[in-house]
Amino acid sequence: PLALDACLRAGAREAEPGEFTRRAYLRGKLDLVQAEAVSDLIEARSRALHLAALGQLEQGLSGRISGLREGLVRLEALLAHHIDFPEEDDAPVPLDEIVSEAT
Repeated sequence: PLALDACLRAGAREAEPGEFTRRAYLRGKLDLVQAEAVSDLIEARSRALHLAALGQLEQGLSGRISGLREGLVRLEALLAHHIDFPEEDDAPVPLDEIVSEAT
C-alpha cells in the first residue's frame, strides 16, 4: 500500500471499472466479442458460464469467424484468377475444386 499511496499522491489515479478492457479494445488487442467476454467472465455465476466466457475470451467465436473469413478470401482469390485468366490450364486450383470447396 505504501507504493500505491505514493503513486496516488504523485498524481496517479485508480483505474475505472472496465478501463483496461476498453483500452485493449480501442487499441485492437481485443475484439468486441472478447471485450464482452471479459464482462461475462466477471459476471459469471456458474462454472458453465465461466467456461463459456473463457472460451469466447480465448478466441472462441472470433477465431471461428476469422477462419471463415480466411476461407472466403482464398475462394475469392481463386475465383478472380479463373475469371481473369480463363484460358490458362495451369490454374492453382481447378474450378471444379473451387466450386466443391465453396459448397
